[in-house]
Amino acid sequence: MLPNKTVNFLMWIVIGLIGEAAASEVLAQSNENSAPQSLTIELGNGQSISVIRITAGRFQCGSPESEPERKSDELQHQVELTRDFYMGTFPVTVGQFRQFVSETRYKTEAEVGTSGGFGVENGQLVQKPEYNWKTPGYVVTDQHPVTIVTVKDALNFLMWLRTKSGRECSLPTESQWEYACRAGTTTAYYHGDDEPGLDGIGWHQGNSGNTVHPVGEKSPNAWGFFDLSGNVYEWCSDIYNDYPADLAEDPNPQQAKSGEPARNVLRGGSWMRLPDRCRSAARYRATPGTRNAENGFRVVMSVAAVQSQSEQPEIERTTPETNSLPSVVLPAASNSETTAPTLTDTHQNQHAAGSGNSTSSRSGTGMSWLLWSWLCFGGFVAAVVVALIIMTQLAGRKVDVSGDSVQLAGIRHLHEVSEDQKSPSAEPVRLAEDGFWLNGFQPGANLLCSYWVMNQMYQITTQIENSEQHFVYTGHRPESVDIVSIDDAEEETSISDWVPEDTDLGTGQGSASTTTVNPDSTTWSERSDSTGSSSSFPPAY
Repeated sequence: MLPNKTVNFLMWIVIGLIGEAAASEVLAQSNENSAPQSLTIELGNGQSISVIRITAGRFQCGSPESEPERKSDELQHQVELTRDFYMGTFPVTVGQFRQFVSETRYKTEAEVGTSGGFGVENGQLVQKPEYNWKTPGYVVTDQHPVTIVTVKDALNFLMWLRTKSGRECSLPTESQWEYACRAGTTTAYYHGDDEPGLDGIGWHQGNSGNTVHPVGEKSPNAWGFFDLSGNVYEWCSDIYNDYPADLAEDPNPQQAKSGEPARNVLRGGSWMRLPDRCRSAARYRATPGTRNAENGFRVVMSVAAVQSQSEQPEIERTTPETNSLPSVVLPAASNSETTAPTLTDTHQNQHAAGSGNSTSSRSGTGMSWLLWSWLCFGGFVAAVVVALIIMTQLAGRKVDVSGDSVQLAGIRHLHEVSEDQKSPSAEPVRLAEDGFWLNGFQPGANLLCSYWVMNQMYQITTQIENSEQHFVYTGHRPESVDIVSIDDAEEETSISDWVPEDTDLGTGQGSASTTTVNPDSTTWSERSDSTGSSSSFPPAY
């Protein structure tokens, strides 16, 4: 990207060439700040999406060390958001996503794949081919938040929404999300510090009845946003990493922690999580291909409009017979604040875009040839300057929806683990502070795992993706991990096929002795479990 000083110098050249009056109009448009505080974008067939404008500012991101249930990755630090933005009043709903699918014939990753998504069965997440955003395992209405959607699914929806709104659309950054959630508060939850009060603002493990609920049934925060605590986790654009200690300006990290694969941040807690996961500062992460009935997303939209309809993205329509994902063409980036399109305003019947005085009338038939020549030359130079700026901003920005990676607007989500991200441990299971790693298992294999966290047993079925290591998030450091069974996608496989020859294995059936990793070492041991409740945390696979 060109240095700011260079861009400013080129802009002054343009001002000198095209004249002070025309330049004043450009600057006036770039400073346009008259957009309404909330908008409703019509999507068609009676569906619409409402967004609320958030003013730029500085806030304390993360949590103080004194906050109950605080985690070590919530380092409190200053964040400066330099530009206003719009954010969805609610998470994206099934009705809104259905309209997107109706117009584009898009198929989600859970529908295209053969394994399906993780739907809800008896309050647990279970993977089956029939589970997807339309059939998540619970009765859905158009007002339920859409779930079993991946980062790629969300990005395709946002491309489509751009054509509807005339504005740049994206997932929120982690900082944008927390800034909107807090709405000026510094407490653990946006209602205060008391955990019992959470029942009034969100759905969590203690009050959800083990299912997802329609949006907007709980109280909003001070800025008018609903469902930021609980109900469903929401994808963010950031790749999970440690927070910086110093002031961060518009952070959106895209580099994973050393030794870990790239995983997107999710925020907000969910219907199946403990209340402390619904805190404003609580962080969660999962690989971008994760598809389960715990995860949804919310939109962020620019205040400035896109420059022209010619810049709208193209989403290739797919027929019901094809299993290929639609290819997305990345639009040209635009940093100029131009006149907003006509949108339905929630506070007015119509929001008309500002017009301003046009300079085109100055180039009438009576204009002298000399002045006309200067204007043409100035326009040519201006076009060259704009092209240089756009080309430098688009360097490396391409979209690849084939293979195992998605790269969009400079954001790269890896499904595979690079050499420098390999786990240092060669053991089949390695414990971490908030989960455990599975190493060396065949991609596509389904593992039934039992683990103990805070003296309670949980059980999950997780599918290994295209990576040599696989992380399962548990929220706390497991006390032990048992691999009960391994089911290859093609044939039933015994545990002995996957572990070293000298490993002492149990029966593998979970009722007598099972293969266990001790939390104080990376060696395998036997453990006999005859009691314990069986519930499930979702996988972050």
